Amino acid sequence: MGIKNNNRWILVCLCAGVAATAASVPATMVHAGESVKRPFGTIRTWLNVTDPRLRPLTESSLTKVGGRSYLPPRVTRQGLIPRVGISEEYNDNLFFRPDDKIADYVTTIAPGVHYSRRFDQGKIDLDYTLQSTIYARNDDLNDTFEAQTANLAGSWQFNKRTGLEISENFETFKDPTESAGINVLPRLGRIHQNIFKINGSHDLDSASSTYLHYTNFLTDYGDPVAISSVTHEFTIGGQTRPGWKDSLGLDYRYTYYDTAEGTSLNADTVFGHYTHIFSETLLVRGKLGVARVRDEDSPVDPVGNLIIRASRKYAILDITFEQDLLSGTLGLGSVYLSRGVGGTLSGRLAKGLRLNTGVSYSNIKNQTGTNLDLRTLSANAGLTYGLSRWLFLQLDYDYIRQKADQQNIVSKSNKVLFSVVASFPAR
Repeated sequence: MGIKNNNRWILVCLCAGVAATAASVPATMVHAGESVKRPFGTIRTWLNVTDPRLRPLTESSLTKVGGRSYLPPRVTRQGLIPRVGISEEYNDNLFFRPDDKIADYVTTIAPGVHYSRRFDQGKIDLDYTLQSTIYARNDDLNDTFEAQTANLAGSWQFNKRTGLEISENFETFKDPTESAGINVLPRLGRIHQNIFKINGSHDLDSASSTYLHYTNFLTDYGDPVAISSVTHEFTIGGQTRPGWKDSLGLDYRYTYYDTAEGTSLNADTVFGHYTHIFSETLLVRGKLGVARVRDEDSPVDPVGNLIIRASRKYAILDITFEQDLLSGTLGLGSVYLSRGVGGTLSGRLAKGLRLNTGVSYSNIKNQTGTNLDLRTLSANAGLTYGLSRWLFLQLDYDYIRQKADQQNIVSKSNKVLFSVVASFPAR
């Protein structure tokens, strides 16, 4: 996307429509346990319920969020790499209101730094970004420390069969929007999020492996009405590869939701997954299982996904269908089921010029607690142009329509964003 992109709406759809893979697939794929690359300096709000980190946290997205090729430029050397990004955004509904819309122009400055080091048996990456914003018509929202992000990721291969991955992701940001579901979703104020992951894997032989994942997801809200929470998620599973084209496995996932109100919820999920690589340009993955929140009123829900990834020359197409439990409680202290469909298309139009488009639809309903039923349609298109290996330009358009069914409230937004990001040249 860009640097300052109130893109939490698009993420809602992809949370329901984008799935992950734990299978052995080509190098272009993202494997379970890896972090999804986020746009640095992005502002999130409660509408960010599609953030991949709110999905089952031990999985990663096959696609970039919204199909975008996010900046900053790809790190291609080790050591310390400073960067800075500047963006200008026009938003026709800044507070995402159903009525009385307020438009604004928002300027964002986002300096950051990245450190990377590789070892014989592992690697470590550190990243920090500060985001400062200036609102042309709502100067009371101006903030030098609008958002801050700090990320740590490391991996270590103990031997040829056993490996470990650890990541820590911290964010603090403001939520300037107003809920589409008035009196249902709270305003969250300043939000602090911390996600810790540890993933271990062991190859039993050349064709079979087992793995254990743990994730801790802490969310603290500045508004006292919103309910802060901590989610603990454990996944244990295994997979086998009968041939290089096929992979099948079975996973069990236990999720424990602990809220600031003193209430706790437990959920169990069991699913099998299968991946088939038809060719170097076509992959299909399916996952099917059941999930249940341990509450006497909660049903047993089918969960699963279907992922189709196809590529041709300079283009990649992803189509996803998914239904699964969210790992976040959205400030309401409840558990939610997300279902949806999405598609992304990205490709190179010319030397240095890249096109990214995406469309998605999702429906999020609560399994416990407060009645919530959100339906979201989003579409986006963007162009990225690399002037050099260290300087990039990006132009994006986003459309979002969200409806809170329980109150028949509809909010819409159109945004246009232009971004410039520069880093020290890679060597």
